[in-house]
Amino acid sequence: MAERASRRGLAILSLVAAVVAAFLMLARSHVTVVDVSIALLAMIVGALVAPSVSSGNRFTLTMAVAAALPFVFEIDGAVNVAGVEAIYLLAFVVLAVIESFRSHRFVRSVGYALRHLAGYSTFVVTLAAVRGAVGESLGATGWEVLVPFIAGGVAWFIVEVALWSLLASEYRRVSARYLALAGLKDINVFVSLVATGGLFGLTFGALDWWALPVALLPYSLAHGAFRRFHETKATYKQTIRALAQIPEAAGLNLSGHADRTSGLSVAMAKDLGLSPEEVEDVDFAALMHDIGRITLNEPTVVEQGWTDDDIARWGAEIIAGAPSLDRVAGYVRRQYEPFRKPGEVSDPAVSTIARIVKIASAYDAHVSGGGLSELQALEELHQGAAYEYDPEVVASLRRVLGHGIGRHEVNV
Repeated sequence: MAERASRRGLAILSLVAAVVAAFLMLARSHVTVVDVSIALLAMIVGALVAPSVSSGNRFTLTMAVAAALPFVFEIDGAVNVAGVEAIYLLAFVVLAVIESFRSHRFVRSVGYALRHLAGYSTFVVTLAAVRGAVGESLGATGWEVLVPFIAGGVAWFIVEVALWSLLASEYRRVSARYLALAGLKDINVFVSLVATGGLFGLTFGALDWWALPVALLPYSLAHGAFRRFHETKATYKQTIRALAQIPEAAGLNLSGHADRTSGLSVAMAKDLGLSPEEVEDVDFAALMHDIGRITLNEPTVVEQGWTDDDIARWGAEIIAGAPSLDRVAGYVRRQYEPFRKPGEVSDPAVSTIARIVKIASAYDAHVSGGGLSELQALEELHQGAAYEYDPEVVASLRRVLGHGIGRHEVNV
């Protein structure tokens, strides 16, 4: 309770300090009250538009506004750092309050807004510093503007990904490495937003407010493309999930086993710091790891007898029918192979993904099918950790279960 109160106090103090610093900066800048009001309104409206990203981070059109301000408020060709930073500080306060109402988590909302403030500030400071360093050495070719803008954008993106992965790893209880790799995949959305702001800022002097539709038209096309891409991915996963439930619908497997195995597998993959591509493979392999059981509908197969290895082989053959799932088919094929054989440190032919699916499936079978408690199921897996199961993955399962599966995630 004391720690929570302390964090809340620090959050409030940061908001007050931001307001004071903003007014001190505005006092020695050439930005008018009207300019500040328009800029803040634009950033607030921009916060309502959030493009689809794959990492779970939250980008908004406010980032485009932040990228435009250094150009809109130039003074004799130089960046008005004090004026722009003052607007960023006031926007930090307003956006923290708005996010707090949206998520009902005050401290995390302040952290969310503060993280974006750090990115904006890094951008404008880097932009001004590089422009000052370059000076007139590049001539009036356009590069004297583009090079500082690119440098500022790169620095901004690095700060954004670094802070998000560190803060989100604490709240979401997953590996910071996984989040950082996932964050890097958002670079196309980030570039689209920052480029939109840069386009508006650079054309504002010549076109005035007509620069707004000029900048927003290409962004609107990109925004739609991002949304359609994620909708396609969601539909793809829904199709795989529906196919994975065929053995359960036929009474050949535990009801809900595929979904539970997938949830545990994905959580362990993130905990272990696998890449986003590997986490997606884990998800698909876990969903379809028992798809081979549909062959048990054939009486001749049941009469001749079968083993877990047969199930894995039949499932891999079915999955391999889709060329895009070749890797997944390989993981499903090797899911029942032991972690290591006597005299070996480990079997390098068995991937971490196959080991994760094996342990998640075994755990769910013990709990949902065998009637064991969580502790008893973990004990069973620990007893087999010497040869059958990867000890590192078993330890990951224990951590994941300790953190809880399906915990509500918020922006940080």
